[in-house]
Amino acid sequence: MVEDGETKLNQSIYGIHDRANLEMSGDLQTLQELVDKETPMKPVKIFERVCCPKCSFPVIIIDNYCPNCGQRLDWSDK
Repeated sequence: MVEDGETKLNQSIYGIHDRANLEMSGDLQTLQELVDKETPMKPVKIFERVCCPKCSFPVIIIDNYCPNCGQRLDWSDK
């Protein structure tokens, strides 16, 4: 197998030695990001504004998701 510079760089960064494993690791990372984004997080108060806990973008109570980053919001009192 002939390796190009990008493949060698990816191997050194991720410790992965073939393209299929590298692609799968990217898929798993993407899936984890999607799961994290769908896991509701409580909004936080920053300087008298209610904001997304992930990106600090101002949100209002009718927002189920942050309009900036898409993080699912939990408005429950629990």
